[in-house]
Amino acid sequence: MIIYNLFPLMAGQFSNWKNHLGRASEMGFSWIFINPFQRPFYTNSLKKWVQTGAPFVDLSPEHPMTHISEPFSCKLEPGQGIVLLASRHSVQEGQRELGGLNMLESEGHIAETRDEAHDVKTFVIEVAKRIAFAPGQYCMVSMPENKGFQEEWRPFTFVSIPEDEYIELTVKRMGAFTTAMHNMHPGDKLRLKGPFGEQLNFDESVKDDVVFVAGGSGITPFMSAMRFAASRNMPNRIILLYSNKTIDDIIYKDELEALGQRENITVTHSLTKRIPAQWKGIRGRLNKDAILNHVESPKKKLWYVCGPPPMVKSVREMLADVGVPEQRLRIEDWQIPAKG
Repeated sequence: MIIYNLFPLMAGQFSNWKNHLGRASEMGFSWIFINPFQRPFYTNSLKKWVQTGAPFVDLSPEHPMTHISEPFSCKLEPGQGIVLLASRHSVQEGQRELGGLNMLESEGHIAETRDEAHDVKTFVIEVAKRIAFAPGQYCMVSMPENKGFQEEWRPFTFVSIPEDEYIELTVKRMGAFTTAMHNMHPGDKLRLKGPFGEQLNFDESVKDDVVFVAGGSGITPFMSAMRFAASRNMPNRIILLYSNKTIDDIIYKDELEALGQRENITVTHSLTKRIPAQWKGIRGRLNKDAILNHVESPKKKLWYVCGPPPMVKSVREMLADVGVPEQRLRIEDWQIPAKG
């Protein structure tokens, strides 16, 4: 079962959800739609979007709620989903009343691990139930076989693309939880809930040229996005500005070099410590001059930013200084905190 919150509709992200609901429908999901605010426009639009043979039931008249935490009940069959039109806050408040069923939960096992940097690993996971996600989204992860963390969940971004056979998550060792993950081996079990996330979503509905600004492990949502763009031969011009402390901290170094050879993708690194004498990238932290030197017509680009909170704050301020409108920014602040 999968439950979608359609708060992004109110922010005008119609095309993203059209594609996302369509993909999930093609994977076998059917839909129950609850529109607590009785807005016919959204109901009619959604009915058109999911016309892939999937049943679509509108229960809105039975649930004239003003807040999604008001309890309701409806019968769900396997593979059936609920689509909610509600604010992000009300869905968070209502999760307990919904019985926690606001996502798909799947158990999987580690098929393979790869070292990406000295403190970063990618986990290749085979899951029992396929999770329909968009590049830029994340899932919550727990370790059911680890007594110390059985009931704890942490967020990690999908770095694979939706059609991949396996799910890939890249994890930086930051604290007790991620250290425990780094000590796991092929065959060990994980539980995943998701997908989550709205702001960093990237798919074929994005027609703009984009700039991805990443710091450290904030590269993960953009790795999925660039892999997706390359697999679809999307024509968008993509610029990646990727900041790390040292050259040894760069995640996906070889793959990024290969992606940067594509005609429409440019990868530019910045280092803040132990910078080699022959370094050709940006020296020091990203600043306004570096942005202007590497991004032509920044006001016309769609900007995605992910990294440590101080870096995100600094980049947001710099982009405001060069005149990038706030509506051209895609920032989700959860990415770095709470993973330890």
